Amino acid sequence: MMIQQIQQILTTQSGELLQALGQHLEISLLALLIAAVIGIPLAIILTAHQKLAEAMLQVTSVLQTIPSLALLGLLIPAGGDWYGSGGDYVSLVRIDADFSKYIRGTQRD
Repeated sequence: MMIQQIQQILTTQSGELLQALGQHLEISLLALLIAAVIGIPLAIILTAHQKLAEAMLQVTSVLQTIPSLALLGLLIPAGGDWYGSGGDYVSLVRIDADFSKYIRGTQRD
């Protein structure tokens, strides 16, 4: 019964599903690009300034402790969006997640 319902949804709403998938990929790739453009040069600079790198790591670690859904829930009521469904805020949450990885890479053991 459930499989038939899933098949029906996939056949009747395939256009909407593909559109949503396209939006998701666009948001994710845009966020990754922004995080890389900001994070990689900053990470290179931070490798020479270890104290600043530690401070930056602490800030990004605090941001990482906020669950993505909670952050999204806090940001959406703030106003407009790119895609009509909170796309810019989703990108912001993704940028934060990706950006933190670049900063963590500056730590020396």
